[in-house]
Amino acid sequence: MVFITENEASLHAVNLAVALVRPDIDSIHVMHACSNDGATPDAQKLMARLTQGLGPKVNSEVMVRGTQSVVDCLLDYATKHKAGLIVMGSQQVTKGDAALASSITLAVLKRTDAPVVVTKPSTPVPMGCLLGGLRAMLAVEHTARPLLKWLNSHLITVTRGDKLYLARVGAKDAKAQEDHTTKQMLEQFVELAGKKVHVEKRSLVGPQIEAFAAAVRQDDVHLLAIPVPHNQPVPQQAIDMLRATKTAVLLMKCKPTS
Repeated sequence: MVFITENEASLHAVNLAVALVRPDIDSIHVMHACSNDGATPDAQKLMARLTQGLGPKVNSEVMVRGTQSVVDCLLDYATKHKAGLIVMGSQQVTKGDAALASSITLAVLKRTDAPVVVTKPSTPVPMGCLLGGLRAMLAVEHTARPLLKWLNSHLITVTRGDKLYLARVGAKDAKAQEDHTTKQMLEQFVELAGKKVHVEKRSLVGPQIEAFAAAVRQDDVHLLAIPVPHNQPVPQQAIDMLRATKTAVLLMKCKPTS
């Protein structure tokens, strides 16, 4: 499901969702919530502009939310259509901390258990298809196993030529001499990813935010996947990663695993 509003990031959200769709498996629902019937004509024009030429796989709908909040309307729609993934364009998360209080994206992240992809005005998004396949990067942490499983079953498509980078900060120096924990975790995640998936390991050097931002640029990553704690606020580190990386970011709530 894609939630759109009148901002540049929403166009990127629609384009990314179309690029990620798996033929004959997925469908896309694009929705916009307007406050009253009087706002419907402008909302319909926005919807037509952002979904023009996308074909029958894209279902679009303008909802009049009335007294309901935008977040409640969005989540009710996601529940009704059994959304397996929510894609949103956000401009607030890239601004200063004062803007976070009004971020619809963060409010949705707090209340849904569905994975959420966030695009930003700076997000470079392919139009309609992923030439050469999706390049996704997973931030490898102890809690990231459910996210890896979800990526493999819902997003990574072998026949499209998708590539998955498994990345973790843990190298001792610029020559990428890994510490034992990092090496062990990356090898475990390669095994968990399975032999059918094209996987490459990335042992990153430096502070986590800067290291991931640099790795995303270097490998021209389309999507950075980050696990976030279940039943807890979105960590500041995840918000900082959202801000620092130009690519789209997928956040999924993950419970600790034994």
